[in-house]
Amino acid sequence: MSSQTFTTQTRRKLLRSATAAVAGSLCAPLMSATANDRPKASHHMRPSLYVTTEKIEGLRSLEEVRESIRGGHGKRLWQEMIRRADADLKEEPLHGGSRNYDIVNKAGGRVMRHALACLISQDDRYRDAAVAQIEAMFDSRRWPNWKDENHPAYYICCLRHGQLCGDLGLAYDWLYPFLSNSQRQMIVEGIDRYGVQPYFQCLQEEQRHLVNRWNNITIVVRGGLGIAGMAMGDDHPQSQLLIDLATEHMEKYRKVYGPEGSYNESVGYAVSTMDVVRYFEALRSWSAVLGRANPHENILGTSPYPEFCRWLMYFTLPPGREACLGNGPAERQINLYYAPAIASAARDGVIQWYYLNNLHPTEQTQLMRRYSHELLWYDPTILPVSPEGRMPHGHAFRANNMCVSSRTDWNPQTTPCVVYGKGGDGHSPHNHHDAGQVCIDGHGQRLIVDFGWGGYDYGSYGANVRGHNVLMFDGEDMIKDAQCRAKLLDAEFDDRRGGYWSFDTTALYDGVLKVVRTVVHLNPGVVAVLDEAAIPRLREVSLRWHTISRAEPDGQGRFLVQGREGAHLASRVLRIDPGPIAVAHSQKGEGRNLRHRCEAVSRTQKCQILSVFCVFAPEVKPMSWELEGSIASIDTPEGRFEVQVNNKTLTVTNCEDEQHRWDVDVWGGVYSS
Repeated sequence: MSSQTFTTQTRRKLLRSATAAVAGSLCAPLMSATANDRPKASHHMRPSLYVTTEKIEGLRSLEEVRESIRGGHGKRLWQEMIRRADADLKEEPLHGGSRNYDIVNKAGGRVMRHALACLISQDDRYRDAAVAQIEAMFDSRRWPNWKDENHPAYYICCLRHGQLCGDLGLAYDWLYPFLSNSQRQMIVEGIDRYGVQPYFQCLQEEQRHLVNRWNNITIVVRGGLGIAGMAMGDDHPQSQLLIDLATEHMEKYRKVYGPEGSYNESVGYAVSTMDVVRYFEALRSWSAVLGRANPHENILGTSPYPEFCRWLMYFTLPPGREACLGNGPAERQINLYYAPAIASAARDGVIQWYYLNNLHPTEQTQLMRRYSHELLWYDPTILPVSPEGRMPHGHAFRANNMCVSSRTDWNPQTTPCVVYGKGGDGHSPHNHHDAGQVCIDGHGQRLIVDFGWGGYDYGSYGANVRGHNVLMFDGEDMIKDAQCRAKLLDAEFDDRRGGYWSFDTTALYDGVLKVVRTVVHLNPGVVAVLDEAAIPRLREVSLRWHTISRAEPDGQGRFLVQGREGAHLASRVLRIDPGPIAVAHSQKGEGRNLRHRCEAVSRTQKCQILSVFCVFAPEVKPMSWELEGSIASIDTPEGRFEVQVNNKTLTVTNCEDEQHRWDVDVWGGVYSS
């Protein structure tokens, strides 16, 4: 391949001919070639992905990396990577098993940390360990194939092909100077047989839609194969095609992010952005080494990537946990190993602060982190800058899933209250039937919760409307249709007071006239949620609040939730308009799958249900919500708070300071005849 830059016309021509190419002679496995026919080793500089042997302005050289690990955060990253690499030396190579995420992630991480450890230290023990693990991954007795057994059996190519090709590609690039010709040949042939050919076969056949969607599967598979193409270079005859197929899609993938950085899948799956970062960082350094691009031009410093990091900040809960909205784990620590690359590209101190203040060393996050990447991406010249006073404490994102968040402050370890939720639709990737969902954290503890997971099985509790903190009608699920979307009616945030938002979720339900939810957060920790509904006939209307611990409502709808470290949430559910309502505790499942909920039920055609909450710190005795006339009130260390719904206004007030209040317009349509 010529080293000159590919023009857009050339790239498009290559892409148009891709299907024909993979169907033709180029698609024959590399292993079928004779020794004389096999491609010769590339003459371009290696390593060329994320780090270079010779200094190129704008890229990190190997000597600069060695200098960076002498002190500070770079030293800590190196020490942890080497600690894990040394522990690996005592272990046998990992076997494929089910080829699910966990084993693939462990095997790929092991290979990369050994490869980088060898490159930096020039210790052959790490090379030998990396090669041993790679050989195991190409051994059909230990790794029969790379298909995840949890994926449908008919899949030709899946997430694991992309993961492993990307990981092995980076390892090949970093190990290249230390490998023999036969070892290089073994790795290229193995990547071709186990990864490249299944990928091309997938593109040929009816399964090509699996790698053409705008979701995480596409970027993992295309990105991983593209990185492998860069790493193999002239050692593989289709490397440029792999790169072009990836680059075309990765550039278009930017459109899945909203104008303010919101991700198009659930918060739990937003970590997939790491695959975008991995690819573009590899493409930048590889292109610069070949003289095809200016290394100072970094796409990661442009929209939507810095904006994405800020979006994710709103859905990172102290201390460093992901907000669970939609499919994903309920209590996972945030994984930001890719954030230093974006902080460096954008020269953004707030993103650097976000990364450095969310490094929580749980075993779970340690297994997911890529110290090999962090080490090469972390830029100590970017000084961390607190978001306090620079980013509002709350924001409503109108694009994609319409996620919303309001917090008392930006303290990364603990804050009195975080209220978060979403609008959503009937069937977006990795999202559930949870339009209007609201959850509450207090003092770093989950209180009103989403239990996560559930996948796309809307019959399961985790994905169905039954498993969320929203209205239900006769227990029926929401409509399964991505065109049925919630509407964000209004939102406002103020760092001194808090924030509010209002969603119309009518379109998500069958057989209703109107469903509106209004949420108010008044600092530090008072939350009011008003649900209003009108329906054409008598139906059972119910509202579940899922709690982190067992909470027993009294006869007046009051219940107390206790967090796992002593924070409390004083709660009460009231019927504001005329009509009865009953509130009771129930539960589902057992053991780790136990789900506690307080459910309010009424049979009616129209209703206003007001839920009021107040967070109390662990050292403070919680008080209860009292009702006098139409006013719900509670005493707190910050004063007496009152909540009132009056015709078409929801008012939340701190009685110690009349200016510390929200007066929010609500639908109020239930008052009409």
